[in-house]
Amino acid sequence: MAAQRYRRFMKLCEDWPLDDTRIGRDLGAFLRQRVAQAFREGDNTQVYEPVACDQMWDSLSRLNTSYYKEKVLKIIFFFDIIPSKLIKVANFPSRVEPQDETLG
Repeated sequence: MAAQRYRRFMKLCEDWPLDDTRIGRDLGAFLRQRVAQAFREGDNTQVYEPVACDQMWDSLSRLNTSYYKEKVLKIIFFFDIIPSKLIKVANFPSRVEPQDETLG
């Protein structure tokens, strides 16, 4: 089972794009570094928290496949919300102010 987790994370690292303009701040490079640390022994690495490992992979996979972007776009188009009338976030995260009094 650990070998399968290792292969899934390696596939995720291959699919995750690298951004050469964000040296030292690139999420793809950070992900590769963390996977290398977590799976030092490759397929033979012992996973002590398999549930947490699977949850981490699920979350990263959803980010990589733009799952949340597509979900938000579906909601926006379903409710016929125009992006310019969405809620404007000011002083995040302390308060949220509406950009427009009417959203419809």
